[in-house]
Amino acid sequence: MVIPSIYYHNVVPAATNHDTSNITTSSTVENCEGDFLSCSSSLSSSKERKRDDELKSQLLTKEEDAAAAVEPRPKGRESVIRRVGTNNDNTNAELDDTMEGRRPPRTTKDNQNAATGGADARITSIMANASSTAVNTLLSSSFDSCRNITWNEITIQLIHEQDIIISKKKNDNDTLDKKHGIKKMDIGGASGSSNTTSNNSSSSARTSATAIMKKDDAGLLLRKDVFQAQTDAIMAQVKPYFQLMESESPHNRTILILPKALHIYSKHVQQHDEDHENDITMATQMGVGKYTRFLVLVQRWNGPVSVAVMIHSLEDLEQFHTFVSLNLATLKNVLFHYYIEYAPELATAYPQNILRNLALKYMETEFFIVNDVDIFPSPIDSHDTMKVKVLTQHPEIRSKLRNDTFFVIPMFDLDVMIQEDELTYDHVHFPNSKQDAIRMIQNGMLHQHLGKSHPRGHGAVNYTKWLKNNNFTRSSAPQEEDEVSYPIQYDFFFEPYVLGSRSIRHNNGTVPSYFEMYRGFGFDKFSWYSELEFAGFKLEVLQNFFMFHAKHEVSYGDKGSDRHKHFKTNQACSRIFLEGILDKYGEAQKKKSMWNEWLSFCRIKRW
Repeated sequence: MVIPSIYYHNVVPAATNHDTSNITTSSTVENCEGDFLSCSSSLSSSKERKRDDELKSQLLTKEEDAAAAVEPRPKGRESVIRRVGTNNDNTNAELDDTMEGRRPPRTTKDNQNAATGGADARITSIMANASSTAVNTLLSSSFDSCRNITWNEITIQLIHEQDIIISKKKNDNDTLDKKHGIKKMDIGGASGSSNTTSNNSSSSARTSATAIMKKDDAGLLLRKDVFQAQTDAIMAQVKPYFQLMESESPHNRTILILPKALHIYSKHVQQHDEDHENDITMATQMGVGKYTRFLVLVQRWNGPVSVAVMIHSLEDLEQFHTFVSLNLATLKNVLFHYYIEYAPELATAYPQNILRNLALKYMETEFFIVNDVDIFPSPIDSHDTMKVKVLTQHPEIRSKLRNDTFFVIPMFDLDVMIQEDELTYDHVHFPNSKQDAIRMIQNGMLHQHLGKSHPRGHGAVNYTKWLKNNNFTRSSAPQEEDEVSYPIQYDFFFEPYVLGSRSIRHNNGTVPSYFEMYRGFGFDKFSWYSELEFAGFKLEVLQNFFMFHAKHEVSYGDKGSDRHKHFKTNQACSRIFLEGILDKYGEAQKKKSMWNEWLSFCRIKRW
């Protein structure tokens, strides 16, 4: 039995005094299903004011306890690591690095003691009795002061035997041939004879075609073998934890993170050459159940995908594995990461920013597009088109990406509700080119994303300029507006989807992480773009690419009360987000107009 290395990673924050008395929260909104601006009205009923006072009182009590318990420290955070057991040091170092960009912790002495006490003893026991599958494990703890939860975060890095086998790109076809008894042959026909008859040539061609089909079948069989081995290892490792997770209190939760948990005979495993590293990955996230939309996204993109999957239960995990087993060929270029959290009290507070960071951190290419699972790219085969027409044909774009620029991909809403069982990647109502988009806009079938309810969310794109570019139909010389991209200015609330590079030189070579305390409705995306602006990044818009949103049911539970609850909690969390901005980028950020917009929007009267 291989007992994994276990890290007790207790993250201690700087001492801060959060004056939560300056945080006021917005009133209840009867119908809060549009943009979250409508959730922030300035008036409150007496009942709502009472509820707000109670929330502020609770937050103040938590912050006072934290301030009293934590000794003064310099700004930033200090990590204390205690290692138990032995394993691969390189892998352990990589796992320790996974804590970069995790949620800003607020840890008290009591929380530290709890994190390294009884909970750790149970976890250690589970580890010691786990499967013999080679793993490396990182255990960390942090305190979420917004929700009064101590998170015990266990990162499990599975080392699949198949990873080593499949990563040997050389002689890969020979391995397939040998495994499944397929003999090599000359595709051109019988060799060694210039007098081969047409019948023999035809027979050879048919035999060759049969051999190719057999090789395809062999590849699928190998994927099934790999899939079974990987899922067996996953289930063996995570099963023992579910009883522990289900027995915990709402204020002390264990979560499991499995990066690169599942990858079935994919490019991610097979290729580590320069071309692959310079490729583009679609980084996205999903909950169990959004299977059809995910398949549509994968097929329209048709390139590497890194997806973080939210799992609530063992049943969720089994259901997800069934879905993957039925779609192995379609999912061959997908790298799956698992985030397993049992917290019924947060059932509608979807942790999209945690999942986004997970997908971005463990992708295996330099370039990426941040996307949501129900946002589809155009044209079809967007990956191949973008790689050639943007990165290859325009080296200046590649240079800007590696310097200080993110490239915005315009977003539209499709004014058609398509049922899940009718969704296909080439659905008749989907725009498959910019020409389609322009025609559908003229016919009223396509609109700026949230153009009526939340115009500032995407208005900075300058859709008028984007629509002027029509060079795919123009036979005359290219015009100014036919350039591959154009620069834009950031606007508060801007939350587009972008093409970026993680090899960026600006900001000390660091791409900011999404703020992980934001869960559910509100603040999750636009806070990231605010940080890009605080950090001094630039934005440009790609001319001949776009995305569109296919309508679906509301994702955050009840259309009114749950969304409003998440919005208020996230609004209260924003003070911690803004503290992080000052820690990273300096007090000078207070002089920017965007800083005052943040204070106003979050109802922070005094900083």
